[in-house]
Amino acid sequence: MTSRPARRRPTDVVASDLDGTLLTSTGGLSARSRHALAAVREAGGHVVLATGRPTRYVVDLARSLDLDTPVVCANGAVLYDARHDEVVAARTLSTAVVAELGAALRARLPGVAFAVEGAREFRCERRFAEHNEWPIPGDAVVDDAGWVDGEPVAKLLVRHPALGFGELLEAAAEVLDGQGECTYSSATLLEVAAPGVNKAAGLADVVAGLGAEPGEVLAFGDMPNDIPMLAWAGTGVAVANAHPSVHEVADAVTASNDDDGVALALEQRLGVPSPTAVDAEPR
Repeated sequence: MTSRPARRRPTDVVASDLDGTLLTSTGGLSARSRHALAAVREAGGHVVLATGRPTRYVVDLARSLDLDTPVVCANGAVLYDARHDEVVAARTLSTAVVAELGAALRARLPGVAFAVEGAREFRCERRFAEHNEWPIPGDAVVDDAGWVDGEPVAKLLVRHPALGFGELLEAAAEVLDGQGECTYSSATLLEVAAPGVNKAAGLADVVAGLGAEPGEVLAFGDMPNDIPMLAWAGTGVAVANAHPSVHEVADAVTASNDDDGVALALEQRLGVPSPTAVDAEPR
């Protein structure tokens, strides 16, 4: 791991993004990474997962790690206790605000498609489902304005079949005008949360509950939605495969996710040897 001089205090909390950072390209957690996370806890530290994923896509992994900390989900909008299947806290947009934002975005960007993540629910327009990369349950696909109806919104998901991502992001930022926090964790999907909601805000709540300080946090990430968290943490580390903008703000760079970059950095920091078995395990 290459690094700049450490900024603050020793690490008590390790926070990591999942996709593209801690998990391999196939979505698995390697035995080496699992061993390194266990070493953090054996040394008296805490492990916090911080992801753009909703709660339903983190429960199995969090339980397999037996974490004693809430998972930061939906880019910081939801804190989730996987042990007890409980949403600890949620910062959401009201459905009325989401409906207004959706109407404004559609007027500005004809052809745009929407989906929403609540603390538990997922709903989307049919046109969103038609161009989605992952399977969507049929009962989550609704017509007309039904995608707005339901629980308050943790994340508004926006995509357009023709616009380049940069153009979509710029137009959405103009329309939102501070009414929502824009970010992205993939090149095809814009994510909008309530103002002030990001991974740093969600992680700050978890860290405060542990009685720790930002300077005691070592955070790992790979995409622009990780930037607030890496900037907030005492030490922010980018994996080698990270987006260029993440490399710019990181205090250190480790190996790629497929080369167990998070585990490598933790081994070096803790003085823990890597295990012999490094084959990827299923999530």
